[in-house]
Amino acid sequence: MNESNEENFAETELASRARRFFASSIDAIIQMFLALPFFIYSGQLEAISKGVKPDFDTALINGLFGFVVYLLLNGYFLKTYGQTIGKKLLSIRIASKDGAVPHVKQSIGLRFVPLYVCTLIPILNVLLVIDPLFIFRKDRKCLHDLVAGTQVVKA
Repeated sequence: MNESNEENFAETELASRARRFFASSIDAIIQMFLALPFFIYSGQLEAISKGVKPDFDTALINGLFGFVVYLLLNGYFLKTYGQTIGKKLLSIRIASKDGAVPHVKQSIGLRFVPLYVCTLIPILNVLLVIDPLFIFRKDRKCLHDLVAGTQVVKA
């Protein structure tokens, strides 16, 4: 990203890499905890423990279930405050270029959905590894921040 694009963002203090990491970890733990009964009930946990790779239909159902759980957990906070539960607990938030709470199209449609779709396409799974590595750039923006035109700042 060049200097002129960085200047388009409001003067706000960026969230630390550690806070972003721990907020994401909190969100993942909460979501896994809530999804666990679904995986046990459907028999998928047993299949995974035996090394059975889910077929595309199962992966799609899992993805849709995960997306619904994500929206139920975080939709209100994302729309109202630009935060997931983890971000709220660690006092950081997603901000648009002007420092405001981003529109739902940005916070969910551009930050979350494209990466979630990548989980369904085997060759694109590599983006799930590459995305968080972008945080080591000077502007601390992950790939999903660059796609959505957002940044994560202190709340």
